[in-house]
Parts: sequence; structure tokens; C-alpha cells
Amino acid sequence: MLLLGSHRCSSALWVTAVAALVTACGALEPECLQPLERGSCDKLHGRFFYNATSRQCQEFFWLGCAENANNFENREDCEKECQHEPGRRSTICYRRPRRGNCKAIHRRWFFNYRTLMCDRFLWGGCDTNGNNFHTRRDCRVACSIDTNMP
Repeated sequence: MLLLGSHRCSSALWVTAVAALVTACGALEPECLQPLERGSCDKLHGRFFYNATSRQCQEFFWLGCAENANNFENREDCEKECQHEPGRRSTICYRRPRRGNCKAIHRRWFFNYRTLMCDRFLWGGCDTNGNNFHTRRDCRVACSIDTNMP
């Protein structure tokens, strides 16, 4: 029996709680890790991107055309998507894998929130919901799984 504050906890409960905390440390959405893309046209649009180095949403001028997913119309959307509270796993990690409507066959990885593991699935090549990773390591990084494990 362990004492947590004024509460007594069984060892099994304590181990479960620690495991949940270890696997649930705030991961970033894959789009939040993409580099700043200023665009290639000649219009100026005030936008925000997530700077993974400073861990802040920063304003920039997007030139239109050629954007990536790390491009938000306002600070609130950027913060909602990329600045998670500590201890919370990214919302994409709880989405079911989406095969999509296209007919291609791509082997991809998704985070299985029931098993807390990254598993393979076949993706059709379009219509992703974010829980779709090229490699197992990408999946583990995005969903906060110990990347030193095989």
C-alpha cells in the first residue's frame, strides 16, 4: 500500500497511474512540427505558425500559395492545435485510422489508443485525419511513446 497525499493506493493502482502519466506527456500534432512555409505568391496574409523551438505560436506573413499544415489564420487556432496542456496527449492520437476514399495501398502507422501502441494499417493515399504516420517512430514521437523501445 502506498500513500499519495492523504490517500492510500494499492501498488497496482500506483503502477497504472505512473504508466498513464509516462505515456500521456503532451505530444505535438505532426503539423506543428512542420517548418515555416512563407508561400510563393505575392500577397501578404497575416498568419500564425507553431515554432517548435520556442514552443510558441508566432505571427508571420504568408505570401499565399504553397502552404503546409503549420499555417493558422489566428493565434487561437494555433494554440488549440499545438500548445497542449502538460499531461495531455494530442487529440489526433485518439482518432481511428482512416483508410480514405482513394485506391492506393500505402503501409502506414497509427496510434491505437486502446493498446497505447503504434500499429500498422493500409491507407488509400488521401483523406487523412492526422493519425497517419510514415514510420513507427513518427507515430511514437507524435503520441508520446518511449522512442527508445523497439
